[in-house]
Amino acid sequence: MPNKGIKWIDTVRALCMMAVYWVHSEIYYGVSGVSYGYVVLPFYVNAFFFVSGYLFFRKYLDSPEAGPDSCRGVANVVFRLMLPTILFSSFIYIPKKLFHGDALSFGQYLYDVFGGLSYWFTSALAVAQLLLLALVRFRRLGMWHYVVLSCAFFALGVWSFIATENTFPWNYQAGLSATLFMSLGGVYFKHEGEVNKWLVPYGVMLAAGAYVLGVALTWRSQSLAVMVPFQVDFWGLVVVFCSIISLVALARVLPPLTWLRFVGRNSIVFYFFSGVMPAMWSTVLRLCFPGLQCYGGTLLVLVLSLALSAVLCMVINRYFPFLLDARKLSCLWKRLHAR
Repeated sequence: MPNKGIKWIDTVRALCMMAVYWVHSEIYYGVSGVSYGYVVLPFYVNAFFFVSGYLFFRKYLDSPEAGPDSCRGVANVVFRLMLPTILFSSFIYIPKKLFHGDALSFGQYLYDVFGGLSYWFTSALAVAQLLLLALVRFRRLGMWHYVVLSCAFFALGVWSFIATENTFPWNYQAGLSATLFMSLGGVYFKHEGEVNKWLVPYGVMLAAGAYVLGVALTWRSQSLAVMVPFQVDFWGLVVVFCSIISLVALARVLPPLTWLRFVGRNSIVFYFFSGVMPAMWSTVLRLCFPGLQCYGGTLLVLVLSLALSAVLCMVINRYFPFLLDARKLSCLWKRLHAR
């Protein structure tokens, strides 16, 4: 299937990852009482699940190869999501523990890393994709069947988290909940033309207005519940859906930018560094400029984190691509053997 619309998908992914870095920069080097990153909380991971669902159902929905392709899809989830999550979790485990002043424990390492707890987002995305891959084995299911089933998964994920608050293994509650956003991405793929006609321009204006209003009304308390299943309520979900609509509309009208395309196409790699980079640069700034306490420092941490992550991303893509897909080790071995 042709890659129509890939530009806006790359843009949405890039804006989501930059928003993640913004939020994490505030966590590690924020100014007390100021959290401008609150404006991106409704969409910064939820929109990523949405476009992942768009791509997922574009690949599998109504495909005559749904059965065999879904088996290949399981391999893709394992090699391109789960194994990289374990690898990068292992790389940062000791620095992360030392930074937070936590005791080192091999048992805790196994629990956190192989239990998929270090990177909740990629763990949840892997769980959500595996669940949907199991469903696409039933080839006669229509798109709205997936929506109904994902609503049930969503409710189960929220209930399970409230009941246990234990995300082991692999942040499965978040994965269950994420299927809702992924199925809505599938609805958008299935009815993209009709939805766009309905949204432009008044639907987008209404969605953007609801999103801005939701953020504005809760600005002082910053209490909007938008992180499922960790925090969720009805109005929070409304604001989340409106923010996703607004972000997709924005991505569609933005001109093609090389930087956004690069970040979007390497968004998972950027995510793996989204915690360690702001933490490292915040420490450097505190050591070098102990009296610097302004929001400009937060923005500097954001820029430096994105810049160094981009460099590492290029290095990994060029020299260590097997870190992102272990199947590339065989290609590397063949090239080395040929020499």
